[in-house]
Amino acid sequence: VAELLLQWFSHHLLTIVCCVLIVGLGITFLVWSSPGTTTIGENISTGNIAASGNLEVGGNATTSGNLNLGGDLDLNLNQLKEAVLERLSDFPSNATTGQMFWSTATSVPYWYDGSEWQKPSPRTATIVVAASDSSTSSKRRADYVCDGTDDQVEIQAAIDSLPSGGGTIQLLEGHYYISRWFTLVSNLTLYGQGWGTIIQVSGADFPDKYMIDASGQIENIHIANILFDGRNDLSQSTLYGVLNITQAYDVLIENVKAYRMPRDVFGVSGRNSVRYPKRITFLNCFAENYNSEGVGNSAFEVDDGAEDVSFINCVAKDGGGISAGRGFDCHVWKEEVSPKRTLFLNCRAENMRHGLFLNSELPEGTPTVYVEGVKVVNFYARKNYYSMLIENAKNIDIINPDTETIFIHKTNMTVKNISIVGGIVHNAPSNGGLDGLIVDGGEGILVSNLISENNYRHGITLQNSDRVALNNVITKNNGQSGGNWEVGVKVNGVTNSIISGLLSYDDQAVKTQNYGLDFAGTNTNTVIRDSNLIGNKISAVRNRAVGEEFHNNKGYITENSGTATITTGNTSVDVTHGLADTPTRVYLTPTTDTAGKRYWVSAKGSTTFTITIDSSHTADISFDWRAEM
Repeated sequence: VAELLLQWFSHHLLTIVCCVLIVGLGITFLVWSSPGTTTIGENISTGNIAASGNLEVGGNATTSGNLNLGGDLDLNLNQLKEAVLERLSDFPSNATTGQMFWSTATSVPYWYDGSEWQKPSPRTATIVVAASDSSTSSKRRADYVCDGTDDQVEIQAAIDSLPSGGGTIQLLEGHYYISRWFTLVSNLTLYGQGWGTIIQVSGADFPDKYMIDASGQIENIHIANILFDGRNDLSQSTLYGVLNITQAYDVLIENVKAYRMPRDVFGVSGRNSVRYPKRITFLNCFAENYNSEGVGNSAFEVDDGAEDVSFINCVAKDGGGISAGRGFDCHVWKEEVSPKRTLFLNCRAENMRHGLFLNSELPEGTPTVYVEGVKVVNFYARKNYYSMLIENAKNIDIINPDTETIFIHKTNMTVKNISIVGGIVHNAPSNGGLDGLIVDGGEGILVSNLISENNYRHGITLQNSDRVALNNVITKNNGQSGGNWEVGVKVNGVTNSIISGLLSYDDQAVKTQNYGLDFAGTNTNTVIRDSNLIGNKISAVRNRAVGEEFHNNKGYITENSGTATITTGNTSVDVTHGLADTPTRVYLTPTTDTAGKRYWVSAKGSTTFTITIDSSHTADISFDWRAEM
């Protein structure tokens, strides 16, 4: 045995001496030229390491020089610390697959994939933020992870980390609890994962008016797929809602839900702004359970100088009940500059005082500037006091509404140039506007192809208005209150107006619409023509006066004609005129020889008139007649 040990020792003496020198004296250069495998099982610190074969490291190997390998590098501890890639100013020639280097020209790493050099895709324009309750896998891929306290800090840090050209902030699923607002920048996309991404006020007395600061002169903003919770179940003396856009251009708010906001939810306001906001769109947004303060706050609001603001497929619900709150609001306020080209398309409002509110208001005095240029298309409203209230407005187009009550009303200024085309107003409640459509103090009002039915009181009321055109309208089954004077159309103090193609009737088993038309006050130059008023509970028309002209109507005949004959030996004939009431004029034209007899209308009644001659004749005398009332 001793001889064998001595023989082994003599063969490996050089190796043993080298290891002792390396470990004991810290020799800084190690060359291993064996074509096999070099193994470092413990720790080693040296300068250069060269292995023509493979190198296995089980402990720590620290080299301050170069590491040259002819084979593979196997790190049993799975860590390569403080490695520095080869630094080159240009791409190496004769590259091999997997070769890497650091470019001093572009300051990025490259690797060779076998056919061309590749570099990492930039990620600086997209930042991922995870909530404190996001999944573990979500947190692993996030750039920022919130801790559930003051999460606006991490969100703001993510926004601020974007390059100068902007970028995207992706909020992963979970709850983000904020105690202050965070501020938007230009060219920003902020999106969540749907309504499972929740930004929530963390407690009472939130110190800012809005959860997001959108007051700057910013552009190209896109916010999508997030639920905002304003916690109006807590005391919130300052907080209004989600955001108020005051100077921004080109903003899209999409698939966003706002819940439990104390006051106004989404706003676009040029009030007190250096520049007015432009091209703002809310698409598929939802506001629910807001206006806990209980006054005239709105879910979606635009005012003072804002241009090209659109609300598309948006819903406002439970905004304070019929005693308070507004769903959609476009008005002039302190700046006295009307918003321009505002669109409400396919929007819905339920359970508030005003589903849609268009008005010009000036708290310190009487307004002199109209709100104008608004288009409302396919607006749906239920359970509101007024589905639409339009005051101090002009140049408003309403197309195909489905509402309970539309109230066009003069307060300080006459409402002008309003058109309502198509749609239906129905089921106006007893605790609301009562009538389907009310036009009070309007000028240049066009109502066409509208149905008004099953309303508590009247189908349509026109009063104190000038130049109103009611064309091809149906009023039916109104007067659900059961009162004695409820009618299809009420006309009171209207001038220079026309009702044409009206179909006003009641087809219920127990009729409630007493009259097709009812007149009150003084109506001047008002024409009713080509209408059908058959089928009401009591009569077609009530209280007709001198100022109304009727032509060619069914159910209330005001013009009729025919023939009549005074037979031989008689001096008069009674003629049934068929008019709705006593004719005011009867015109006679003899069609046979009168033999010099004088003839006249001697009596007019509600059903007949009498033609008389001064003496009998030996032959019949015939007449054509025309009666009018």
